[in-house]
Amino acid sequence: MHFTKTLVIFTVLYLSGDALKCHHCKTTMWDGEVVADGTVACDGSEKTCETGLNACVTNQLTYKVEMGGQKRNANSTETTCGVKSSADDYCEYVKGLLTSVEDLTCSVVFCDKDLCTSSGKAAHISFVLGAFLMAIYGLFV
Repeated sequence: MHFTKTLVIFTVLYLSGDALKCHHCKTTMWDGEVVADGTVACDGSEKTCETGLNACVTNQLTYKVEMGGQKRNANSTETTCGVKSSADDYCEYVKGLLTSVEDLTCSVVFCDKDLCTSSGKAAHISFVLGAFLMAIYGLFV
């Protein structure tokens, strides 16, 4: 009986921890130089997405902007939680916001797996291994 309770508790805990996790980071560059202000490193930047945000979104923008009488090249790459849509829709939205820049290019990648590089299989394997070990333990206790 103790084994069954333990297995049920373990299953509930496993299934409740299924929120999408994404990196939350940004790199901003002016004329090829990384700008510290506005840059957030991706190392250890894991964020649990809020309800309704169903994808990790990585967008990259390049454009030219006039500052102080000089045209400067800007590059921005940002990764965060978002809503999966078509790349064209997303880029059209961004272009509507950045109307005062020139030569704007936009690319966006969506993924619906944890941290865009993990399929979450490690957690599933851990669960199966844990359940197997509890079953073995239950047979001998």
